[in-house]
Amino acid sequence: MKILKLFLAAAILSPSVALADKSSAPPIPRIRFLDTTLSNGLRVLISEDRFAPIFSIALTFAAGSANEEPGKTGSAHLLERLMYEGSERVGSGEYRYRMLFDGIASGSSTTPDYTQFGATLPMDRLELALFLESDRMRSLVISEKGLEAQRAAILDELARAESQPYGRTPWTLFKLAYGNFAYGHSLLGTPEDLQRTTVAELEKFYRTGYAPNRAVLSLVGNLSAADALSRVRAWFGGIQPQPQLQSPDPPPARDEREQRDTIKDSNARETRIDIAYKIPAVNTNDGQTMAILHLLLADDDTSRLRRRLMIEEKLASAMSGRIRSQRRMSLYHLTITLQPGKSPEQVEALIENEIERLGRGTITPEELDRAKFAARRQAVAVRERSLSRALLLGQYAALYKDPKLINASIESLMSVKANDVKQVAIRYLTPANRTVLRTIPADPSRHSGK
Repeated sequence: MKILKLFLAAAILSPSVALADKSSAPPIPRIRFLDTTLSNGLRVLISEDRFAPIFSIALTFAAGSANEEPGKTGSAHLLERLMYEGSERVGSGEYRYRMLFDGIASGSSTTPDYTQFGATLPMDRLELALFLESDRMRSLVISEKGLEAQRAAILDELARAESQPYGRTPWTLFKLAYGNFAYGHSLLGTPEDLQRTTVAELEKFYRTGYAPNRAVLSLVGNLSAADALSRVRAWFGGIQPQPQLQSPDPPPARDEREQRDTIKDSNARETRIDIAYKIPAVNTNDGQTMAILHLLLADDDTSRLRRRLMIEEKLASAMSGRIRSQRRMSLYHLTITLQPGKSPEQVEALIENEIERLGRGTITPEELDRAKFAARRQAVAVRERSLSRALLLGQYAALYKDPKLINASIESLMSVKANDVKQVAIRYLTPANRTVLRTIPADPSRHSGK
């Protein structure tokens, strides 16, 4: 089954049109929600929205690849897939069947810190959704047949990833940047670990990782909060809590020395540079300010780095940036694919220069307004979809134990000052706080410029 990738937030649209007077922009409505915790530890978040005759449900488990043990990698992603293989009262494949005919959308995702499931259904299918989700939380069936099928699918996924250009690059970078096992190994695991994974090991991971006291249930849409909570208690209240799953090793503190490596890739045609800076988590002031910094620096063709690298100097054929959010420490990750014949040293020097200019120079009011406009459009896009709201509430609750961040984060972004951006650039985007990985073609004769 092709699993849909769930998103943290909708894509930011490029603010290419002239900005309206920022004082005339109406405030973004706050998302109101009921927040309660059942006696078994399940946190329940319910937000009413009567706009459309639908609702969305999200289950977020505070268990991901960072909770895996050495030699048992890939268990979290494997278990995510096995959640569709049937439970005590739901046959193998029945969940997918019911979502195809009764649902509107569904999907799941695994990250280092959490695993998440989400779906959107017509408003009269709440009882069905609660039954399906509670049954696989209470009584998932993990069989040898199901394990073999999903293991084969992931091994195929691994083989395809290895055959793609730069397939080894991301996790080589993360291992170097984080410096520990928890956050430095692939979500998919290794073929060797997957081959020796047993049903008993997965059942243990399931019992502790998918327990109600590690879960957040989010409901958003056309429903009554009081009625929905009563139904949640009926379906989920009897599920027993479990001992806590082993916590991951904390990411290392900033060690003030650059990490650097070079790997060869037989599938790559051009040199690629990946740069990762260690930054605070998004539930901190500096973490929020980094989101505005990214919009100024690397979000679209109006941002400083993309404009210099791709348009003015023509050093890069592709360039992107993103904040990779983790529970305790995030990474600001820049990826640059070089134009044929351009040197990595030249590209890195330009990046350092632009970051220095951002931290020491002037950020115009127009630049800052443009970045905030993009952040605002992102927040509005998230609020347009009940599923994205349900997912985001679950992520903030599972990662930071603070679902109120769904409102506080955008308020924080709108209050960022130019000097705040300059200070985080100076504080975090330094050579001593970065990891640099160069991926070069193993066979120079395959170079597209040849």
